[in-house]
Amino acid sequence: MLGLIASVRLSFVVSSLLCSMPVPDARTRNKISLNPSKILSPSLPKNALPRILLANVLFVVALKATKEWLLDLDVGVLWVLMRVLACGGFGVLVWEVTTGQIAKRKSIEWSALALASFLLFVQYGSMFVALYRLSSTRVILFTHFATYWISAFTRYTSTRKALTILAALIISVLADTRFALHTVSKFAPGYGALLVHALSSVAVDHTVGVLVPSLGSTFTIAFTTLGACIFALPFYLFRSLLLNFPPSPSLPLISLVIIPFVAYSLLFMTPVTNHSFDYTNLSSSVFAVSFPTLAVLSGLLGPLAFSEFPSWSDLAVAFLLYHGMYPDRTEALAIAPRAPTTRLMKTYLKAILSNPESRKIFYFLMLNLAYMLVQMLYGVWTNSLGLISDAIHMAFDCMAIGVGLLASVMATWEPNERFTYGYGRIETLSGFANGIFLILISIFIVFEAIQRM
Repeated sequence: MLGLIASVRLSFVVSSLLCSMPVPDARTRNKISLNPSKILSPSLPKNALPRILLANVLFVVALKATKEWLLDLDVGVLWVLMRVLACGGFGVLVWEVTTGQIAKRKSIEWSALALASFLLFVQYGSMFVALYRLSSTRVILFTHFATYWISAFTRYTSTRKALTILAALIISVLADTRFALHTVSKFAPGYGALLVHALSSVAVDHTVGVLVPSLGSTFTIAFTTLGACIFALPFYLFRSLLLNFPPSPSLPLISLVIIPFVAYSLLFMTPVTNHSFDYTNLSSSVFAVSFPTLAVLSGLLGPLAFSEFPSWSDLAVAFLLYHGMYPDRTEALAIAPRAPTTRLMKTYLKAILSNPESRKIFYFLMLNLAYMLVQMLYGVWTNSLGLISDAIHMAFDCMAIGVGLLASVMATWEPNERFTYGYGRIETLSGFANGIFLILISIFIVFEAIQRM
């Protein structure tokens, strides 16, 4: 009897609850409301904060020490890059001999690994060029999260973010040039190197992300560093043997000691730390902790341990970059699965070679690249402004042809939910971008000619 009464009461409560609930709409009943703040955990793991702080301290000290004790002694960017990569490559070889990591991997995509190595060489080469031309604080702010600020212009996720980062760049340029037009040529290579570093960082992250699931993050980072050292060797031999550069000046002992430290901090500690967290879920949390730490460490260690004092522009740039690069939690939900870079390159190349017109243009591009390389090397060897300027002009011609070929491939893409009219106008935009590049290089050649006259 008691059980029957309890079941009747339970049925009454359930029916009351069902009656009090709103009637579901048939048009929206298949839609589920998701709260990203509940899906994406805002808290970091317990062991994450010490690793982030340690990696940031090593990153800041490594760049400031490289700036003051190596690059300011006029040893050359390639000299520093080659020795840092050589230390990293030697460490990888020792690690391979002691552990035999290659034998443990059944299949290695060597083409993707070689591509990642070349991109890593470009990434750190551009970083050291920027560090040679600009202040270390400015380079630290722009390079550690380079993929964040460049994505604001490439993905068009938010106009506010793009304008905020653009304001940070404008303030940085104006503060460095001190509103003087004749000093633009001094700092322009540094900001160009920052742009190349950001683009190469995006490419490196994409390629490494393709390799990590099959090889592991530590193996991928280590052997990418070894490959970057191999790519740097021909450039260093060309500089030393063919160009007959003067020998490096005698350096203090501390300058030689910090090279292994810089190699460990930049080549291993920082990338391993970055790839040890699930950035899909923790990107905003990691950035909220890491970027302010970088800015504070750079401002404190500069005057305390190095002869560099922060300026008002550094504070303004850091503030704008923080608000411009801060990742929204909803952006992590829109990350598309990654396709192998080599597969994409093969697809594009197949589309280009399948068309007779684009195939002829591609062959001309290869021929033009060969002439440009010979002209650039001989122009640097003989210090001829005419050859160097014509080689740079040919380089932008090659870039224009490459952009045109890519635009011809993109024009064949089908419309989607974002670009409902397709990609037919991409060829017009590529022509406009090529015109802007030619104007910029013409201005550079004019400044160089006036300086030599």
